[in-house]
Amino acid sequence: MGLQPEKSSSPMRRLVEYVVDSFRDFSEAHGLRWDQIRLQQADVAITVAEMARRQLEADRIAIQPVAPKVLVPLIEKASLEAPEGEMVQRWASLLARAASPGGLPPRLIQIISELEVRQVALLERATINGFEMFKNPRQVLRDSAVELGSNQIEAIIDSVLCDDDATPESIIEAFVFSLERPGALYLASSVFSDRTERYDLRVPDLDVVERDIAICESLGLMKLVRVPVSFDLNEDRFQGQLSFCHLTALGIELVEACAPQVVTTLEATQN
Repeated sequence: MGLQPEKSSSPMRRLVEYVVDSFRDFSEAHGLRWDQIRLQQADVAITVAEMARRQLEADRIAIQPVAPKVLVPLIEKASLEAPEGEMVQRWASLLARAASPGGLPPRLIQIISELEVRQVALLERATINGFEMFKNPRQVLRDSAVELGSNQIEAIIDSVLCDDDATPESIIEAFVFSLERPGALYLASSVFSDRTERYDLRVPDLDVVERDIAICESLGLMKLVRVPVSFDLNEDRFQGQLSFCHLTALGIELVEACAPQVVTTLEATQN
């Protein structure tokens, strides 16, 4: 049966019926009714449907029916985006994933509706960070969700301290290099002692980045890690803090759903 728009003389109702008709092939057999949908911008919803359909056709994937629990909130929340905004493509990719074998967890719709494009871009950047240096970046990405923590960073510092030529700068460099990997992002280092100057290295606009990370962390997509450090070097006592973030399993799942081209980049480099 598919979607079943009803006849009406109301311009708004006719508009919503047109949107519903645009999603006909994404609907389950019992269909959707026009009065189930609360639209803000009909043109955005229609664009999302068209882009998702083209994406599935390009991937040669037959459209699978999408449950109303997923399809209805997806249409409504996608229609809140700016017509020319970068988030429209992400919503289209979510719809394409929902209409593919395996479907889409309903929770991802609510999560992405709470994100701005800057936060999604941060997740995508973390996904492909340093991917060129690895033979299997997709596996490194998965490992980053479970392996990275204070213990791993402390082990890196200990290994550098075994070097007779160790310096505060070399310790920071080792920390930065260890985070050049898919699924993680270096943020800042601050190491100092009473007898020498302070050593600081932070990413640009750190305050803005940390606010975006906090939003992603509140949604279970990223984890911010701050590692207090303390070590002796050349008869001097150093202390300070190192900070970084990494994706969670849920964060990786969201990127895979709304930005499949990013994951394709990782897969294309695997040997």
